[in-house]
Amino acid sequence: MNPKAPQFMSHVTRSAIWLGLLLPLGCTSVGGDSGLDSVLCQGLDADRDGVCDDEDVCPDGDDLLDADADSVPDACDICPDGDDTVDTDADTVPDACDVCEGGDDTLDADADTVPDACDVCDGGDDTLDADADTVPDDCDVCEGGDDTLDADADTVPDGCDVCEGGDDTLDADADTVPDDCDVCDDTLDADADTVPDDCDVCDGGDDTLDADADTVPDDCDVCPDGDDLVDVNENEIPDACDPQEIAIDVKVVNGNHWRGWHVIDGSTDHDSDNDNTITGDYREGANSYFVFALPELEASEVVSVTLELELESYSSNDANETFSIWDVSTPSATVEATGYDESIYDDLMSGIEYGSDTVNSSDVGSIRSLELSEDAALDVEAALGGDFTVGVHLDTGSSGWVRFSASSESRVHRITVVYLPG
Repeated sequence: MNPKAPQFMSHVTRSAIWLGLLLPLGCTSVGGDSGLDSVLCQGLDADRDGVCDDEDVCPDGDDLLDADADSVPDACDICPDGDDTVDTDADTVPDACDVCEGGDDTLDADADTVPDACDVCDGGDDTLDADADTVPDDCDVCEGGDDTLDADADTVPDGCDVCEGGDDTLDADADTVPDDCDVCDDTLDADADTVPDDCDVCDGGDDTLDADADTVPDDCDVCPDGDDLVDVNENEIPDACDPQEIAIDVKVVNGNHWRGWHVIDGSTDHDSDNDNTITGDYREGANSYFVFALPELEASEVVSVTLELELESYSSNDANETFSIWDVSTPSATVEATGYDESIYDDLMSGIEYGSDTVNSSDVGSIRSLELSEDAALDVEAALGGDFTVGVHLDTGSSGWVRFSASSESRVHRITVVYLPG
């Protein structure tokens, strides 16, 4: 008797017993042979899916579950809901789940989840596109602009065009200004103001400094703080620095000149219809006034004010008399109205003195011209569009008087206002 026979039988017996325990779990021969030889070959089913291990399509998965019917069990599906058996580009990724159709999905040198064959930005992260122009940030030509818009077709996106409508890539003089927008040789700039010499507005000055925004650089400004380009009278002096003047006669309303006097003597009322302008020793003291209606000038500044008064009469024992010109705070209509008011008399000789003049008897009939103070110019500027009133007081008139009109006759009583338009 062969001594190995018992061992063989023992092995067969043990296998049969062991397989007999497994068979109730559902393992059968795929070939359909229920013989012992078949059982010995195909009897293991570790994942208990009814398909023996040596014929398992999906080890550790249920071969009987295949939702997408591609013969690849769900547990081993590469492309759920797609046919794993169709892989046209042979990259191990089924067509239905291909990231890069026609390319190898397994190759991604820049690790941006986009396969190399479909990389938009080779070496950069295709998933980052801050300006949403479909060009990844690492390959953006115009950061913050749309790289896909290039109206002049010069390869420079519109958002970064240096020369709109021209070819930014052509720069014959290498001055960074494209030829189509080049006006001059940008490489020469003697005054170092970034404006080439051939295009200098202000030779030797800084063209980039223009405080008054009139396109004339400060160093060549004719009229600082004014527009050098506005010159209506074409005298080569910009209007803003070209003094204009206007003469304004004493105000007349319904034939009544707004001029007259106020006295300290309380027994004598001022009469609006009395255009006499006696000034000095009359009724214990008389001060005269003149009202000028100012137009609404478009003036940036009133430069000067000159007062002209025609001297109609002189009565004094003194060889000379000096009269002074004063600001008046009382409203002009109140000054002109009929009545007595000592405060008006005082107002015509107090406050801010605008100027003074000295006359004698030989000056009768002459026109006295006084350039008033800067304060007068400021007050006229503030009063434009309204009335401007001056008071006249005889400083030396203890025993005499002067007069600039006797009644309603026409006399030269006017101011000349010099101003800068603006």
